[in-house]
Amino acid sequence: MNLTFEIIAKGSKLFNENNYFEAHDFFEELWMDATGDEKLFLQALIQLAVGHFHLASGNKKGGVSQLTKCLDKLERFPSNYCFVNINQLRGQIKLLFNKIDDDFNEIFSDIRANKIPLINEVKSY
Repeated sequence: MNLTFEIIAKGSKLFNENNYFEAHDFFEELWMDATGDEKLFLQALIQLAVGHFHLASGNKKGGVSQLTKCLDKLERFPSNYCFVNINQLRGQIKLLFNKIDDDFNEIFSDIRANKIPLINEVKSY
């Protein structure tokens, strides 16, 4: 499988518009045919979407669990991978963890208000 910029941008747009369930389905469909590092990367994006879905639904435990799994996978990738700024994504997830610990109600509102788009694609590196 070859993850193109257009494919990643489409999934990112779904995620960044709070369509977490649809982003999950989109990335999962790609994941089924992927192999190697691309498969692991897509699994991280699936977990990112599921984690945000849980947080947006008020499920702190489920959200943190999925985001922890996502972050663990993303730690294996270089700073930019498959057109995604991985360093920025990892940093924003870590920031999200700090906010969750401080005030879950605030982060819940931020996610629902689409103030935390985490997938920032880069055209080239």
